Amino acid sequence: MANSSVPEGVYFELSPTIVWSVRIVNAAVTVLVLITFILCVVKGNDNSSYYLLACNTLISTFVGIVINWWYRRGDLGSELFWYILVVGFVLAFQCITADIFIYKVTTPEPTPAPVTNSTRIYTWASFRPNNSLVQIAEHVLSNSYTPVP
Repeated sequence: MANSSVPEGVYFELSPTIVWSVRIVNAAVTVLVLITFILCVVKGNDNSSYYLLACNTLISTFVGIVINWWYRRGDLGSELFWYILVVGFVLAFQCITADIFIYKVTTPEPTPAPVTNSTRIYTWASFRPNNSLVQIAEHVLSNSYTPVP
C-alpha cells in the first residue's frame, strides 16, 4: 500500500448531496415540461391559446437550459447552484398552473328563466278605496285584466 499525502476525505467544491438534488430537480422539471407541452399540443385543437401556452413553456425551458449550460461551463459560479433550483421550481410551478388551466372545468353560463305570461301584475291604482274586500277578491280571482269600476 502506497503512502499518499492526500488525506482520507475527499473535498468537493459542492457536496454530492447538493449536486444530486440539482440533478433530481432538473429531471423532475424535464418530465413536467414534457407532460405540459404534450397536453398543450393535444388540447390545442380545442382552443388555440394552448399553442401559445406551449410556446411560453418552451421559452421558459430554454431559459432553464441556458442557466444549466452556464453552470456546467463554469460561467455561473458553483456557489450559485441555488439559482438553478429557483429557476427549476419556477418552471415547475408554471407547468403545474398550465396543466390546471388546460383542464379547468368551465361552468356553463346561467340561462335566464323562461318568460311566461301567466303572471298578472296588479297596481294599487287598480284598486279603489271604495271597493269592498269581496270585490277586490273577485277581481283577483277573475280572469279579466281590467280594473274594477
